Amino acid sequence: MTALALAWFLKSVLGYAELGFAETLVIGSVIATTDPVAVVALLKELGASTRFRTMIEGESLLNDGTAFVFFLICMDVVKSGSLNYGTAIV
Repeated sequence: MTALALAWFLKSVLGYAELGFAETLVIGSVIATTDPVAVVALLKELGASTRFRTMIEGESLLNDGTAFVFFLICMDVVKSGSLNYGTAIV
């Protein structure tokens, strides 16, 4: 959702109208990722429980993996010019 919002923001608010929506989605997917190492280090410094840190770390890693897959799909759309569902599923 953040990647979609950033793509819209790039095109509508910042005026990158010359970019296609798929290209702005690529940029949005890169910008939208979080840094799980920094989040876990901050929680450790603040003294959060181990269980909570593990949950946050797992969510952050899942988020990064999902963002990477979304990035690859968007790059494929930019390269080929259309969405190939077979390639996207694989």
